[in-house]
Amino acid sequence: MQHRTFSTWLKVTEDCRDTGCLSVQFDLMHSDLLSQFNGRWELRPVEVPGIPGISTASELHQDVLPKGVPPFMKNLPVMGNLLRGVALRAMRRIMEDVQVAVGKQ
Repeated sequence: MQHRTFSTWLKVTEDCRDTGCLSVQFDLMHSDLLSQFNGRWELRPVEVPGIPGISTASELHQDVLPKGVPPFMKNLPVMGNLLRGVALRAMRRIMEDVQVAVGKQ
């Protein structure tokens, strides 16, 4: 497996004015790999019957386009599925990192 490092700068704005929803807006400032990357992540508390405590529901909306890919390609099913797969793997890694951080507390 080959590893590659790239640089990405995002402008991230948190909005916690609504106590029922933490919203995080992100916009691409610069990237070595992406020509477009912006979106919004919303986190909401939920109560799950039979499970003590509060859980979190998250919803991610994002617009992603790697450099060198023409903009119309993101609307094609094959490219859309490829980008969706990349995003899902990234989200899984983020959630694994969160679980590790929570376990350290």
